[in-house]
Amino acid sequence: MYLKTTFHVAQPNLRSMLEEKIETEKLLWNGPYISLEKNYVPGSLIDDVVQSGWISKEVGDMFKSYGITQLYSHQDEAIKRILDLKNTIVATGTGSGKTEAFLIPIVEYCYRNKDKKGTKALIIYSMNALVNVQHERLKRLLNGTGITFAIYTSRTPETIDQRPPDALEEERCTREEIQKDPPDILVTNYSMLEYLLVRKEDQKIFKEKRLKFLVLDKIHTYRGAKGSEVACLIRRLKEHTGKLGDDRLVCIGTSATIKSQYDEDNSKIRKFAEDLFGEPFDSDCAIKEDYIPPKEPEKPYIPPPPRLKKKRKTLYL
Repeated sequence: MYLKTTFHVAQPNLRSMLEEKIETEKLLWNGPYISLEKNYVPGSLIDDVVQSGWISKEVGDMFKSYGITQLYSHQDEAIKRILDLKNTIVATGTGSGKTEAFLIPIVEYCYRNKDKKGTKALIIYSMNALVNVQHERLKRLLNGTGITFAIYTSRTPETIDQRPPDALEEERCTREEIQKDPPDILVTNYSMLEYLLVRKEDQKIFKEKRLKFLVLDKIHTYRGAKGSEVACLIRRLKEHTGKLGDDRLVCIGTSATIKSQYDEDNSKIRKFAEDLFGEPFDSDCAIKEDYIPPKEPEKPYIPPPPRLKKKRKTLYL
């Protein structure tokens, strides 16, 4: 997906050859790698989250229809913090549901304020392949909800006459639609965000000053020169959207590897997040996962050792 998205080949013959090589020649991978993951500590049922008043029944039903009926304990913690509008770093492992940890409170906020026009959440990924994955997720999740969304990358079509016939009512598929009627949730990459803050037509996206959430995926990649560039970009975004006074952005970062920097008071992660976002993070900002202690089975199954069969003699005529 990364190669097909980043290195788009316009000529059909070359594109088909590239896709054939990727699929048949084993250039990118060579068989599966299996790793046994420990089980995460379970958290609340979605129905319990609704009963507690954290989220509305309508939003609970959205995620249940998507197949999410129970959360992990670290998702509980992250959702509660973000609903309380606290800056948060979700530093849990791959497959731990980091996306749902920030998407549930963001969708809840957008549902409560969907009568107010303007972009309320900006989600930034480091590459278009990840953006495209979230596109499919949002299409399934927000179909028929009235919460609007858009994907804005270099490949987003220009004019409304290029809108796909199967696009959802909640979907803003072209740049013209995004500029004229900004979506509740906008997903993009940091390179495109640079253009959104420079180009006159794109600056209209944030004219309503509704932006509330800023999400950065894989924050561990924003180091060195790249990190400095993105940090300056975030400060320009806050200035452009009027988020420099009491009405601050809720900043959210996700990473599966930054947990290696855990210390007793999370001071390293806090310092990194504060430098990147330019916002204060408290000592409880970093959410980490908890595992269920593994137990040895009472009656473990041990298969019999393999036995070699006698090789049949081959007759050569």
